[in-house]
Amino acid sequence: MVNKNAALADAAATALFVAGPAHWEKIAKQLGLDQVMLIDNKGIIHVTPAIKPRLIFERKGLDIQVSKAF
Repeated sequence: MVNKNAALADAAATALFVAGPAHWEKIAKQLGLDQVMLIDNKGIIHVTPAIKPRLIFERKGLDIQVSKAF
């Protein structure tokens, strides 16, 4: 996740990690975060629409799922 406030970024990263793929969107919305990327234990990359244009992956064929909740 991207945020200018380091304390918020640290707390949010922990909360998003604990929430996991099932609940990260809800937590991100509650914290007012719009630029989030989470990679689950299956290697699926979950992203918000706001962060997707900023990401460049060297490897092709990755499973990237853009959240529709934002």
